[in-house]
Amino acid sequence: MTTILGIIACGGDDPTGPQGDTTPPTVNRTYPADGADNVSVDSTVCAVFSEALDSASVTSASFVISGDVDGAISVDGDSIAFAPSGSLDYSTEYTATITTAVTDRAGNHLAGNYSWSFTTEGDPATTPPVVISTEPADNAVGVDATLPITATFSKEMDPATLNGASFYLDRGMTGVVSHSNSTATLTPDDTLDFNTTYTATITTAVADTFGNQMAANFTWSFTTGDNPLIPEATVYWPYDSAIVGATTTVQIYVIHPIGADSVQFFVDGVL
Repeated sequence: MTTILGIIACGGDDPTGPQGDTTPPTVNRTYPADGADNVSVDSTVCAVFSEALDSASVTSASFVISGDVDGAISVDGDSIAFAPSGSLDYSTEYTATITTAVTDRAGNHLAGNYSWSFTTEGDPATTPPVVISTEPADNAVGVDATLPITATFSKEMDPATLNGASFYLDRGMTGVVSHSNSTATLTPDDTLDFNTTYTATITTAVADTFGNQMAANFTWSFTTGDNPLIPEATVYWPYDSAIVGATTTVQIYVIHPIGADSVQFFVDGVL
C-alpha cells in the first residue's frame, strides 16, 4: 500500500490548541457518513475532529482504509482526508479506521479507535436504471392540467427507448415524449381533464445508454385541479333569508381570470 502525505482540503478550519490542553480529540463527522450507500467511487474519505490535529501523528498506519487502497493522506487543521489514487471498486463496502495514534497539537491521543463504513455505487455498465423523482409527485393533487409530465432517472438514458409506448398516461391520453440527459418528458396532446386522477406508466422497455433496462414497470398517480376558467360568483345583496322591500338591487360579485361580460340569474325559477 502506497501512501503520500499531501494537502487536500476537507472543509476543516485551523484552530490552535490551548495551553495546558488535556482533552482528547473526538471525531465530529465523517464523509461518507457511517452506513452510507451508493457512494461515488471517486470520493475522498474525510473525518473532521473537535480540534486541530498534530499532522505528524496522521500516517498510513493511523488512518487506514480497508482493501489496501493506495492514496494520499492530508491534514488541514481539524480534518483528515484520504484521496484514493484511483477509483474505488463498485458495489464494495469499505471501512475507514482512525487509531489512537492520532493526537491533537497538545499531544492528547484519540481515546479509542474510530471506525465507520460505507458502500460504493454499483457499476453503471451493469446497474439497471431507476426513476428517482417525478413531476407531478406520486399522489399529488391540484395539479395544473396544462403542464407536462416528467420523470428523472438515476442515470443517462437511451432516448431511442423513450416513446409513447414506453412512457404513457391512462384514460386514452396521448402525447409526445422527449428526452434530456436523465429526464424524460411526456407532453399530452391536449389539456388533461380537470378534477381527474391519472396514472403514468414507464415500462421496462426503457434502457440506459449501456442497454440496461428497468427491472420493473414504474407507475405513479396524480389528480388534476379545478378548471381555472370557471367563474366564481358571490351574492353580496340580498343575503340568504333577507327581508327586502317591493323593489331591491341584487349585487353579485364575479371573479374570472379574463373578466365577465354579463351575469344571468333566476328569480323564482324565471331567468
